[in-house]
Amino acid sequence: MKRMNTILAAVLAAQLLLAGALLWNGQRYAVAEPGQPLLVFEPEKVDRIVIDTPKEGSITLRKDVEGWHLPSRDGFPAAETKVDGFLAALRDLNPRLPVAITENAMQRFQVGAEHFERRITLKHGDDTRATLYLGESAGPSRVYARSENNEAIYEIPFGLWQASTEPTHWMARNLLHQPPEAIVRIDLPSLTLQRTDDKWRLVGLSEGAGTNADEAARIVERLANLTFEDVQGKVEESASTPTPELSYTLTLKNGESVKYRFSKADQGDAYLLTTSANGYVFKVSKETVAEIHDFKRDALVRKSSDEEGDKSAKASSAKDGSADKAKSHS
Repeated sequence: MKRMNTILAAVLAAQLLLAGALLWNGQRYAVAEPGQPLLVFEPEKVDRIVIDTPKEGSITLRKDVEGWHLPSRDGFPAAETKVDGFLAALRDLNPRLPVAITENAMQRFQVGAEHFERRITLKHGDDTRATLYLGESAGPSRVYARSENNEAIYEIPFGLWQASTEPTHWMARNLLHQPPEAIVRIDLPSLTLQRTDDKWRLVGLSEGAGTNADEAARIVERLANLTFEDVQGKVEESASTPTPELSYTLTLKNGESVKYRFSKADQGDAYLLTTSANGYVFKVSKETVAEIHDFKRDALVRKSSDEEGDKSAKASSAKDGSADKAKSHS
């Protein structure tokens, strides 16, 4: 009887070992099969993205009926194309065979639950749809990664910079832009431009003078595509408005007038910009303000044909005089 029990125990142990080996091989084959999505989710059903770092903090992007925005910047709009591209890149990750499938490797490649370079969590409401750990760089725009659902570690075509925790990386950089064709009037401190019949005219020109079309187009293009460095937050209605060092107004085709006010920041060389088109305070560079200050009325004035003719005549006369003088000396 004892011998029989020993044999049965040995058979059972062998069966357990065989089952374990088969299970391990099956799991290994499942995670190693190339061409399968690393993350399975539907981008259109993601309404919250959380990107964590162990040392640099985190950032959250939220989506509502108006689109993606940044809660840490008072709901400032995020760049829709950038966020959509980010989600599409994650959805389309179809790596080849894993580089490792052990718990120790997670620490080595920095893709563990406690040790990682980036942790990207995709949510819909309170439900987590997918979580991805990004670890050490594997080369230019390549990184080691692991889905939270398994232990397989892959090398993927993705850069850590794509999962930035800097709010400026995600901001809608075109929020201050105006379509150039929508602008019909520009009132700067030293000049006013008015568009009539699709032509820009400097207001207050003397009789016979014209407008330098190239310079007018340059000014319109620069003001229409105004840039900023960062967003300070929303304008505080209770705060006193400082006297601006520079202000101007753009009048649009629909009759709306957008006012721009630049004030020196309390620290550094930057300026703070507020506009009547939205309720945010923008940080802009001193170079941007200096360029607008340098828009001069004289550069926009095109001399009359008579004045140009006089200049040409004088230049020709001077040239002829020089030639005659040279002949007399010879």
